[in-house]
Amino acid sequence: MCDQAGTSLALFEGSLNKGILPVGRFPVVNLRFIKLYLPALLLLGFLAIGAVEVMIVRDLDRDLIELSVDKVKRATEMAHHSIETHHQRWQRGDYSLHEARSLVFEDIQSMQFGEDGHFFVVNLAGIAFVNSADPNNVGSPLLRDVAEGVTFDFDSLLAQTFSVGEAVVYNTYSNQNNILPTPSELHSIVYAKRFKPWSIVVGAQLNSSQIRSAHDLMVREEIALYVLIILIMAPIFWYLRRAATQLIGDLEANNSQLVEREKELSNSLVFFKTVTETAPDPIVLVNHDGSIRFCSEAARKVFGQPIESLVGSAFHELFSEKVDLEAILAETDGVEVKGIRGSSTVPLRLSMTAVELSDGQRLFTVIVRDLSRIKRLEAELLQASKLESVGQLAAGVAHEINTPAQFVGDNLFFVEESVGDLLAAVESIKIKVEQSDDEELKESVQNTLAAADFDFVMLELPRALSESVDGIKRVTRIVQAMRHYAHPSESMQRVNINACIEKTIAVSRNEWHFSAELEVDLDASAPHIECIASDINQAVLNVIVNASQAIASRKALQPDHAGLIRVSTRTISDNLHIVVEDNGVGMDKDIAARAFDPFFSTRDTGQGSGQGLSTAHKIVTAHGGAIAVDSVLGEGTLMRIELPATVSAGQSRHRAA
Repeated sequence: MCDQAGTSLALFEGSLNKGILPVGRFPVVNLRFIKLYLPALLLLGFLAIGAVEVMIVRDLDRDLIELSVDKVKRATEMAHHSIETHHQRWQRGDYSLHEARSLVFEDIQSMQFGEDGHFFVVNLAGIAFVNSADPNNVGSPLLRDVAEGVTFDFDSLLAQTFSVGEAVVYNTYSNQNNILPTPSELHSIVYAKRFKPWSIVVGAQLNSSQIRSAHDLMVREEIALYVLIILIMAPIFWYLRRAATQLIGDLEANNSQLVEREKELSNSLVFFKTVTETAPDPIVLVNHDGSIRFCSEAARKVFGQPIESLVGSAFHELFSEKVDLEAILAETDGVEVKGIRGSSTVPLRLSMTAVELSDGQRLFTVIVRDLSRIKRLEAELLQASKLESVGQLAAGVAHEINTPAQFVGDNLFFVEESVGDLLAAVESIKIKVEQSDDEELKESVQNTLAAADFDFVMLELPRALSESVDGIKRVTRIVQAMRHYAHPSESMQRVNINACIEKTIAVSRNEWHFSAELEVDLDASAPHIECIASDINQAVLNVIVNASQAIASRKALQPDHAGLIRVSTRTISDNLHIVVEDNGVGMDKDIAARAFDPFFSTRDTGQGSGQGLSTAHKIVTAHGGAIAVDSVLGEGTLMRIELPATVSAGQSRHRAA
């Protein structure tokens, strides 16, 4: 366990250095998959590159067609510019119309368009005036393509040119779907533009041989580039495959170590969480700057705040006074401080240790102990100690009173008997004097008796002596009860519970006789039960005191209320029932449900500890019995104690505090 704790703390420290806790599992890549399928992946890469190259060539085909169209357009525009120039000069009168047109035809025939292209000029009827590709064909309809003898319909071209102003024709072997052809399909490109003033059409034609040669050259360049890329990439791929194989081998060799490390971290995390979350006292980790790095779950109850709000906050803000970490660290027994819980404070004891992290900073581990219960128990213990001192003093006083009370009682008994005899003798003398003939003696005796108020003394003196005897008997009973409480029994004994109740009533008289009358109805046939008599006396005393306090609370509200307490015993099914009933203030269901909770009291602060009925409950249950409450708010309460005639082994080991 110690080794596991040390390992956990070491791993946890490493996690703290990074500002995190070890969480979850490390991802492990299936490296064998890469090793087995890397060649296939490389092949797929080559195929993808080839597909991309095909797409590039296809795009180049389209670009080449567009460039060819631009070429015939630019050539036609150049010829058209010559026509416009001569047309303008003719309009200015520089030369005649025939001269202007002749100059235009000469310019166009002299233009250089390329080895596989030519210009042409036709009129509205399609009769050629200029055909640079075939000068002998001038003056006849231009109805065929000079390249490879393929003909096409120039009428359609002229019709489009006359209606639209310009037209482009892709003369192909197969162009039925009106899609853009590829250079391998293309035979020629014809472009024509109308010159309105002279009603002629000027055009240019680029034949397939030039288009295909340019295309073939570009394709050869792309193939050469593709082969060059393959030659360059092949050794790179071979080297990468070899390096990947080596890397995969190394990773597979270390994979088991990573798994073991992961298990250690996971176990450490579980161990750390188990320790911190089950610890009864809060565990707080504080950074060197005083900020909280971690809080265990117990801190939520002590400080009354969620863990999320505690982590990251300043440690000193949790206390009503300034907290010096170094000063607390120097105190081996810890330091008592006042913690903040909502709007109140709570007594706490802080114990601290420090650990040096690998980055040179210190981390403080603080154990926070809530002293609320301890302080409350200390106060109760102090009060109990005071009461014990008072009880011992009272027991001593009772012992000192006992001896003079005995001879006072004996003397009162003697005086009572002697006074009776004396009064009888005086009465006899009085009768004889009254029967005497001596008037002077008779008058003297009568005057003496009248002066002594003999008749009143004869009537009241026996009564006074009787009350004095009763009083000294009561004192004797109280002294004996106090002596009984001052010397409690420690072992189980069979006792007369009725006698115990009578002694308890005598001791508690000062608690109830000012606010209530007490009626006693004890079952004379009640069996002696096996119990610790002093504990049962304590339980009955606490119940009677609680009843008298309930009546006092009601009299505070109703001064004319006549308080009454009834104490009775009954034997039911071999069990002894002690019933204490009062007509006090009563309790509602919620309060009655908590009547036996420790430290629960409905009285004002400082007037009750909330331990009376709780102690009675502990004593009764320790004897194998039960205690129940039945109360009606505003009417009164009935407490029923049920005790078995005998107690099984192991029970009644509890001693009342």
